Amino acid sequence: MNRIFPLLLACVLLLSGGCSSSHYVPIAQQPTRRPDIGEIRSGSAQPVSGEAGTMNVSWELGTAPFRVVWTFSGGVQDRVVWDTVDTRSYSLPVVWSNSGSADTEFTCRVEISDVGNGYATRTMTFNVQP
Repeated sequence: MNRIFPLLLACVLLLSGGCSSSHYVPIAQQPTRRPDIGEIRSGSAQPVSGEAGTMNVSWELGTAPFRVVWTFSGGVQDRVVWDTVDTRSYSLPVVWSNSGSADTEFTCRVEISDVGNGYATRTMTFNVQP
């Protein structure tokens, strides 16, 4: 029994040495940079109330997962949160809304964040016809 214990201890030390930090390779961290948001477009024509349309945006960003948040003023659409990894552009369907008698100014604000590291915003102002 006295000979088995040192042998077991040596095996345990050998096995634990195989999991030492010298053999551990951490996952490489992706370099982060601030997102670059391109132009936000509401389409080629001025929006008219009641019509369906799209808001288009494109951006450049690193490869880490990131979040896109759209915030609209007025009655277009409240807020859209969208998580993605690979996409570099997005078209958001909207229905324009203006119940007044004159053109109404709306804003669309897009925030893009790269897991809290890179961050950018872009705001677009546009008019919706009644």
